[in-house]
Amino acid sequence: MEEQLTIEDIMIASLQSMKEIKLKLAQQDEAIKTLASKIGTYSTDYFTIAGYASIRGLKVDIRQVNRLEQKAMRLSQDYGIMTGRVTDLDLGDFNTYQLDILDELFDDR
Repeated sequence: MEEQLTIEDIMIASLQSMKEIKLKLAQQDEAIKTLASKIGTYSTDYFTIAGYASIRGLKVDIRQVNRLEQKAMRLSQDYGIMTGRVTDLDLGDFNTYQLDILDELFDDR
């Protein structure tokens, strides 16, 4: 035989659910603020090697990307230009390079 819930039990369960929802919303708000700050400071002058090649209509395979990564990193260090990093949820982390570095890198090809 099932025990029937009292109105108090239902109210307690409802309040606990509301509290959990409020906590999750607060966590999401914090995550949104963090993402917004990252977007606000992200420079559109930085691209991944593959992204830059795609924009220019060039095809690069993984070996070429690895070789170009090394050159781009070296050029960035030589010129004292910071590199960036982006994360793709499916593919992982990628370095990004300033547009001028990529222009020089691909002009040398």
